[in-house]
Amino acid sequence: MQANQVLAQNFQITYLDIMAVYCNGLDSKNYKNCLNFLRLKESNWSAELAESLGVEKSTFFHWLRGERVPKPIRNLNKLQERGLLPCLPNETIARLVGYLHGDGYLYNRLGGFGFVSSDLDSLQLIKEDLQKEFSVSGSIIKKRDAFDQVKILGKITHSTKPTYQLNVNIRSLACLFYLIGVPKGKKTQVSFKVPDWILNGGIALHRGFLQGLFDAELSTFIISSFGSHKKNISAPRLEMSKNQELMDSHKEYLGEIKLMLQEMGIKSRIGPIRQLASNPTLSLYVGNGLRNLYNFIENDLFYYNSRKKEKSKEIKQFILSKKKSVKLYSVLSFCLTRPFFTTDDLVKELKICVSYSKTMGKYLSYMGLAERKRGSSRWFVYYPNVNNIKPLLQNEFVEFTPLLRIRNIQAKAKCVTFS
Repeated sequence: MQANQVLAQNFQITYLDIMAVYCNGLDSKNYKNCLNFLRLKESNWSAELAESLGVEKSTFFHWLRGERVPKPIRNLNKLQERGLLPCLPNETIARLVGYLHGDGYLYNRLGGFGFVSSDLDSLQLIKEDLQKEFSVSGSIIKKRDAFDQVKILGKITHSTKPTYQLNVNIRSLACLFYLIGVPKGKKTQVSFKVPDWILNGGIALHRGFLQGLFDAELSTFIISSFGSHKKNISAPRLEMSKNQELMDSHKEYLGEIKLMLQEMGIKSRIGPIRQLASNPTLSLYVGNGLRNLYNFIENDLFYYNSRKKEKSKEIKQFILSKKKSVKLYSVLSFCLTRPFFTTDDLVKELKICVSYSKTMGKYLSYMGLAERKRGSSRWFVYYPNVNNIKPLLQNEFVEFTPLLRIRNIQAKAKCVTFS
């Protein structure tokens, strides 16, 4: 196991970590007060220690009798009672963090956090994950109705459907999410990155984080036609706005996402900065090659959003139908029906032109898909290699070496590659 993955697995948030954030810093009076309470509790309420720590007598006796407990201590004890401290983040928590990076919020004063979506089912699934991981439920309310005015990427427009939000107003839990990498305040005005425990944590944490982020922010697949290019699949994109002075750090953030996709075999690129409204926008585009889109869908990078998951299934079938329309599939299927054949048989049975049938004959021969021998009639006779052909047809997605010019096939053809 790589060293950085070990570090990511050892990452945890402790009682004191959250208390420091809850009390607004190690130097705050509130933090020192809480620390004194914990020290006295551990010392079995030593009056001498209380005096040396500068704790007032009245405060000491209130603590001793259990009449007063500092608020941060009370709230953190609740987390501890639920078994949440120390917190060891996992794939589900990575998914929640990813969603909060996209369509979520964490109040600047860490009073609470929440998730936003027009898909009520998504919020219900998030609510279930919160209950499972943190034993909290939160409340789902309607944020706005259809046709209400809304600001998206700095532009004033109107919502096309109702929008809902899932609120969790628990300060101690908000502090925990802040410590594990959720930015607080307006995300367009703060710099943030993919948390180190996710970035260095291996493929499962990468997938969890990207699922949450893409559920919230990645555009859906669109099939469109442009001129002679019929039924192309547009590249899904992750589009986010930032203040101009934060664009460099935002580009680094998208670079981290690009790197995680690359480790899953998915190609992507970062586009140029666009000035759509008050804040510039930078986008990450998933490559729209059929192989690349197939890899993206097979990596299961949507989780909460049922609409995007269904669209992915539809696009997958569309991709496979486009691949199956390649004439080579019909030629290979034909090969399995005959013990031998000639290129003239390909012309008659498959209605392909003579020149293409000859190219196919040479291709099959040099790819090891058929053995070619000259017959008594001077025609080349092809004997299919069934053991090599069947795996190709049984494979859901297979990439064939491109057909080259007849005179170049022998010199340049490479092995068939499998998914």
